Amino acid sequence: FRLCTGRHPQAAELEILRSAFRRNYEHFLGRPVQARALTESDAGDASSLARSAAANLLASTLLNLDETLTRP
Repeated sequence: FRLCTGRHPQAAELEILRSAFRRNYEHFLGRPVQARALTESDAGDASSLARSAAANLLASTLLNLDETLTRP
């Protein structure tokens, strides 16, 4: 978060990001084929793939924040 925006996240922002990660992790845990497609990886078990896919989506979210895109 800090590398993208130049500041530390507020508590509410951090909770939103954690919640999004958990939600995406649980989604991909039951969908290993989708997780493999998103991460373009065959390595690891279902849990590792789900974690990688959830992290991928979280990184994409952070990189697409208006605050990241308009950072001075």
